[in-house]
Amino acid sequence: EDKTKGYGFDERYVCKANLTDLKPATTYYYQAVSSSAKSEIQQFTTASNSGEKKAFLFLTDIQSSGSSFGNAETLMQALLNNTVIKPNLVFMTGDQVDRGGIEQQWIDYYKYVPSLSNILQATLPGNHEYYLNSGGSYVSNEVYNQFYNNPLNGPSDRLGSSYFVYDQILFIMLDTVKTNYSVNAQQEWFRNVVKNNPSQWIIVGSHPGLYATGAYSEDAKIMRRNWLKVFEECQVDLALNGHEHVYARKNIRYNGNPSSETAGPKDEDFGITYLAGSAAGLKL
Repeated sequence: EDKTKGYGFDERYVCKANLTDLKPATTYYYQAVSSSAKSEIQQFTTASNSGEKKAFLFLTDIQSSGSSFGNAETLMQALLNNTVIKPNLVFMTGDQVDRGGIEQQWIDYYKYVPSLSNILQATLPGNHEYYLNSGGSYVSNEVYNQFYNNPLNGPSDRLGSSYFVYDQILFIMLDTVKTNYSVNAQQEWFRNVVKNNPSQWIIVGSHPGLYATGAYSEDAKIMRRNWLKVFEECQVDLALNGHEHVYARKNIRYNGNPSSETAGPKDEDFGITYLAGSAAGLKL
């Protein structure tokens, strides 16, 4: 809590449970209890480890407040109920709320997107999670880190970054919002994660992506400078991002130039698919 800076939440306990020895392809139910008060019984289902086809939802930039979060709920319901393979994971690349330090937006987020309570979530902070008040300056991801119990396996100065293995897929979540940090340490962490977790597929999430359509071209240039060669070296398959509120993709490109707007040539063997997702909220 820091009311003197114009942001902060009422005093509260933040409770987290770290679960181990979960079985694959199993549904678990949970409930929060405090004295006589009880939450609704909610659930999540773990992935199978049989190598069969998997499905997950990719959402980004809900970036809303109040009942307008319902746009994301409508989208989630449509996707969850009309897919051949039912997803049990939602992958979000930041800007879930409009201002990360405004408590009511987080309350509304969970209230108006109830489907999130019954599906596994993989998230990372976007620039709007770093906005802790009504201003537009990046502050920190400290509030985001209280709402998401991500694996604390990222570099020490980037705990919004994390990774996990989902059957044959290695997911790596990169917090790259603020650029005044040791990117070399984060790159080395990335390489070690790939080296120590051999997987059939590597999917990387970030909020800004390596290629942009216009307004965020400078952010994309920084991402290319810092990550293009690392992604290619580590043979990333799919790079997902948000930030732009448009849908755009570049298929299986390789040997790109970090300083160029143009991706490398098409390469079926080593190419990376870059995909920017359109906004899941009102700013579509």
